[in-house]
Amino acid sequence: MILFILSFTLYIIALIFFAWHAFVTQEVFWQILFALLTVSGVFVLCKTTWTFFTSILSRMRFVSTLKRLARKKYTSVELNILHHPLLSFFKTYPGSDLILKVNEKNYHIKFFPHFIKKSIVHIVDEKTAIFSKQWALVSRHIKFAPNQVLYGQDIPVRPPSEELMDHQKRILLQFEKDACDKVILISPRCYQMTCVKNNGRDIIDNGYVWNKDITFWYQKAFLNRL
Repeated sequence: MILFILSFTLYIIALIFFAWHAFVTQEVFWQILFALLTVSGVFVLCKTTWTFFTSILSRMRFVSTLKRLARKKYTSVELNILHHPLLSFFKTYPGSDLILKVNEKNYHIKFFPHFIKKSIVHIVDEKTAIFSKQWALVSRHIKFAPNQVLYGQDIPVRPPSEELMDHQKRILLQFEKDACDKVILISPRCYQMTCVKNNGRDIIDNGYVWNKDITFWYQKAFLNRL
């Protein structure tokens, strides 16, 4: 949040500075700079707004699907909404968001907090995660050698980093003490989610069990499983 406020403040200052110079000097150079800065700002704003809008729409469609299943008489599905489905986008808190009863299963579902679409998320622990953006795409056809020989020694080679602007965020992946069948729902899908595993990191995918009793699911796969 601090980084966002700082970036936004610097953008406004630069925009005012270029606008003032373009108005006072009437020079084409300053007018072009002002136009470019304005267009880039509008583009970023539209892109961010679209990401937020599609994330909210995806979440609401998921909850609507669960409600339809619960209303059908021939299904043994019961849905109990504990928190508003959109609350986790804006606030972190302990406890489940939904309790879904399917046959003999009682799923305590918690939405992963924050807007995570188009982000790379690394879970450090149940209260902390690191968010980053993907800035480069590496072709799947490009192969990286496991090592290279330099002065007679094998030197490990790593592919170029695809992450930028790492920032730490607070999360609370905590459930009630009496919760069973705990599910963290990744809604909507992000680029990638990983977690700390010993001295490395594990990639989190559908059905991944974390902390022995919490299972991660992407919302579409979870619906297919139901």
